[in-house]
Amino acid sequence: MKSFALIVLGFLLSLCPTRAAATESVTDSLSSPADNPSLHYFGETLITMGSGDHSPFWLGAGRDGMTAVDGHGLVFRAGISRPTAVAYPDFRPRWGFCVETALGASLLSRFTPTAAFAEAVIGRSHFALGLRPHLTPLNHPSLSTGSFVLGRNAVPPATLAWSIPGWWPAFGRRVPIAFSGTLAYGMQLDGDWQRRTVGRQGGRYATGVRYHEKSGYVRIGTDSSVVSLVAGAEMATQFGGTIHHYLGAAQPMPLAGGLREAFYAFVAKGGSDPTDGEGYANASGNTVGTWRFALDVHPRRAPWSARLYYDHFFEDESAAFDEYGWLDGLLGLEVHLPWRSLSTVVVEAVRTDYQSGPVYHDHTPQLNEQVSGIDNYYNHGLYPGWQHFGMAMGNVLFASPLYDHNGTLIFTANRFRAVHLGLSGKPTSQLAYRLLFTTLRSWGTYAAPFTEVQRQHSLLAEVQWSLPSSLFGHSVGSGWQLTAALAADRGTRLGHNTAVQLGLRYSR
Repeated sequence: MKSFALIVLGFLLSLCPTRAAATESVTDSLSSPADNPSLHYFGETLITMGSGDHSPFWLGAGRDGMTAVDGHGLVFRAGISRPTAVAYPDFRPRWGFCVETALGASLLSRFTPTAAFAEAVIGRSHFALGLRPHLTPLNHPSLSTGSFVLGRNAVPPATLAWSIPGWWPAFGRRVPIAFSGTLAYGMQLDGDWQRRTVGRQGGRYATGVRYHEKSGYVRIGTDSSVVSLVAGAEMATQFGGTIHHYLGAAQPMPLAGGLREAFYAFVAKGGSDPTDGEGYANASGNTVGTWRFALDVHPRRAPWSARLYYDHFFEDESAAFDEYGWLDGLLGLEVHLPWRSLSTVVVEAVRTDYQSGPVYHDHTPQLNEQVSGIDNYYNHGLYPGWQHFGMAMGNVLFASPLYDHNGTLIFTANRFRAVHLGLSGKPTSQLAYRLLFTTLRSWGTYAAPFTEVQRQHSLLAEVQWSLPSSLFGHSVGSGWQLTAALAADRGTRLGHNTAVQLGLRYSR
């Protein structure tokens, strides 16, 4: 019954694609409601200086893989885009594109494309090819820790994606029900990077890994409703490719990644990994997922609005359905206020330490009871982990395996509890700020628990100043922005790290 439910879920998710609003980059223009085919571009220089074993957590997290965990030094960024509208009243094809890159010795890869895709739009349908940043509709783009599945923490895989942005009123505008979602296939691009980073040290790595993602949402309510409810799910799968250094083996282990395996990834079933024992076949590839719910409140004539949201994490059927209780997840509150000095507040509580319990037992003739605990979030028996170029592809609180310097891409601290606070405001028309603070306790993993609980406290204080067109009596033109950020870590998990980041950006 549960297998059938997963198949139905996969089918429904594929029917309703979308893209949500983007964050602070050139991709912002692609979610503009205006039909403006002009070019937008930017250039930026960032310098980071500090002390400690790593760059502070919040200087690297949630930035599309732009900054490494040891990211001190200079970074140059540039981007250009041609925007498209969310939807058009006719079916005449329109097109757009986005290219955004970073260059610097401190990056995971010295030349890092953080976005590079072309997009065609026909009516409500969007078709995109390339490195398209993951954009989810329920998390604040710059204040939240992000989705468990699709986040802005890593360089995105290369995909071919179909989407219908925004909310699609499938039954007409008089019926307050709308849908959104995404469907994409592609591959990871970090195989050679994995070989250089951990393969030369004998660590397990993967090349040519295929990638699949899907999401689907339904909203009850409209943009003008006082109260609206959103429910949906996100799922993504690594499949195919070749596994190297599995249990120290000299010979690589190729995994099937053709059309049949792509279908298996779609329905989250049908696996036939070489390591599956007879009668114990797992689902194809490495799948992660989350059930997502949100309650939006927009009181009429009130100067504030709020969103209460909850994500339930899962990696297999035991957690996808209420077999062992829904204990792991993210509970968040986002409030928009009428004050310039404090306009947005985000508070989140994240728990990942349960993972369906500490026991796993495959059914046997002697004990015919399946106990499917030890989900081991973001880790897998074959694939190195749910990462791309060393950064978790989902929630940012799953700190990069590179922090551990142990020659692997295994997440060693996936059992944790955390509380996160994000604040932002714009006191003047030229001055804006963002404040992030996160406190976290980690128990390691079930397979390798820490001898003592490791703690982490991470802070980011960031100020952006849009320069006036005239400064000190001299014309500097419009489009210039200065950024200053102070970030720090304290604790036994990531160590004591402090850094200052200064940036100069020009955009048109």
